[in-house]
Amino acid sequence: YKVDKENFTLTIYSSRPTTVSYRLTAPRFDAEKWSNTRSADDFATGFVIDDKGNIEKQANDKTVNQPAISSTKEVVYDGNIDQFAKDNNQVFSLIGDLYDQFIAANEALFAKLTAGFIQAENMVINNTVVAKNIVAEKVRSYELGVRRIFVEEKIVSPIVETTQITTEKLKSTQINTDKLETNEIKPVDKELVINLDQSVASVSPSVDSVSFPKGALARLIIKGLEGKTVASVDSAGNASFSGTLTAEEVKSEKLKVKSLEASEASLSGKLVAKEVESENINQMATLLNGYIAKSDNNNGTMEQFSNDINDIQKLLADIKNQPLPDLTNQTNLSNTTNLSNVSSLSSLITPISPITLTDLTVTGNSNLYTVSVSNSLLVGTTLMENNSIISLASELKLSALEKINLFDGAVIIAKDGSITTRGELIAQGGIRTNEIRALNDGNDINVNLSPNLPNSPNNPKLNISNQLGQNVASIDASGSAYFKALALEKFTPATPSAAIIAASDNFAKNGLYAAAIETASASAGIGILPENQSEVIIYNDHVKTDSLVYLTSTSDSSTNNQLTVSKKESCSSQPPNTYPLTPNSCKPYFRISSPTPSAWPIKFNWLIIN
Repeated sequence: YKVDKENFTLTIYSSRPTTVSYRLTAPRFDAEKWSNTRSADDFATGFVIDDKGNIEKQANDKTVNQPAISSTKEVVYDGNIDQFAKDNNQVFSLIGDLYDQFIAANEALFAKLTAGFIQAENMVINNTVVAKNIVAEKVRSYELGVRRIFVEEKIVSPIVETTQITTEKLKSTQINTDKLETNEIKPVDKELVINLDQSVASVSPSVDSVSFPKGALARLIIKGLEGKTVASVDSAGNASFSGTLTAEEVKSEKLKVKSLEASEASLSGKLVAKEVESENINQMATLLNGYIAKSDNNNGTMEQFSNDINDIQKLLADIKNQPLPDLTNQTNLSNTTNLSNVSSLSSLITPISPITLTDLTVTGNSNLYTVSVSNSLLVGTTLMENNSIISLASELKLSALEKINLFDGAVIIAKDGSITTRGELIAQGGIRTNEIRALNDGNDINVNLSPNLPNSPNNPKLNISNQLGQNVASIDASGSAYFKALALEKFTPATPSAAIIAASDNFAKNGLYAAAIETASASAGIGILPENQSEVIIYNDHVKTDSLVYLTSTSDSSTNNQLTVSKKESCSSQPPNTYPLTPNSCKPYFRISSPTPSAWPIKFNWLIIN
């Protein structure tokens, strides 16, 4: 500031544009020590300001000298912006004083500004910036023209357009170039993707992102000598090679070739060919032609065989219809020519005694009417012994045209694998299935749990476990359920509004003077806080020490009363109650309170979660 005694003015200066607040105070209570009154012969009035500076010099200064920088130095930026600002933070005031601090202004206009260091959050320049060195953490420009750029770390840009880039290592999410020369291409992660899709959106900065219409399929072309195409792959996956394709293994759903040469080939499916030439096939064709020729010659023989088979079948039918012969007689059929006449056999039947054979081997066909095996019977690889059927192979096959009937319909196995049983299905190892449905649509599915064992406090449960064997849900025989997490899309209260027990009756029965509601073992229900009452007690056997009780008021919100659970009593430290209850015996309950009594009953829903 400066004092103008002639014009009786006090001028206050600020190093930057700001609002100046000041106050001229009255003399202090110890004014005798701080005499600031003017002498009687002084023509001026007012007080003398105790100034520590040179008022006269500041009062006589009529001009402000332009600040000057004694010398300039080359600015070197080493990447540390904080240290750079600390080394070059000398600024000057308007009157030529040197300050070691930054000056801030809301708005300033300079015709010419000379400074050692300028730091700004944002700077807008409408014309040209000429600088020997520009040091910045981040530069954003729509268009930037430079001769040479030296970058110590990296250049980050969504698009770089240039005629030529020469670098030892290039990393980019996308490169658009007409020509790329390199010795090696390696994937960054696991896959190297070459995208030939022409519908990729344009990334030009001057054109909005659009999808170009598809024309001819884009191709990846590999050229060889004299610029000739030696291989190509289009965007549909079609590939062509001019030379030889060598592969250790080729897998293809469909293969078309003009000529195929292979030392060995194997097919697991079907081979469709217009004509196949092979030495083995030619030999087989020759043999087949010979068989066909012989077959033509044997047509008469086959007809004779057919007639003989018909005669044998007729003979077997006649034998079946004959009465059982006497086992003590022996029939010699070697000289019999007409077996259809039973009367002619009587002369050939001679009585014999039963014979016992140690071994009997029949190399031809055997026709047996009734067979009784007292020990075991081996048919192929199937052994029948006593009451067992054992397969000597790896599996035993039972097959029928429609179904297999066991125990006169007790168990029926259909051809499609369905098993129908009239009895219980017991699976000690467990059952795996994706769906359980009732036998008939509309019927219920019942899960019966046996009652708990004598002297056992736990009821049998239906447990649901996760893949780690941890129990995540269970329902016991009493109806109590446990769920690790519970989400209710729709909630229906388990109990209706119960009767209110008066406070006096509750005190006489349970020793608590407050209105109460008996809910037995329900886990949810509806409660009422009577009018002119500030609390109500709900007795419930499911209340535990760590139970969570949720309340939802269903009355009109105009009551403005908030219900809270003020107390829970689980009676965990006392023995279980025996019914009928004796006065003042412990019963699990939770108390619901309201800050102020209401003139109307307050209805609410409650839910207990253990």
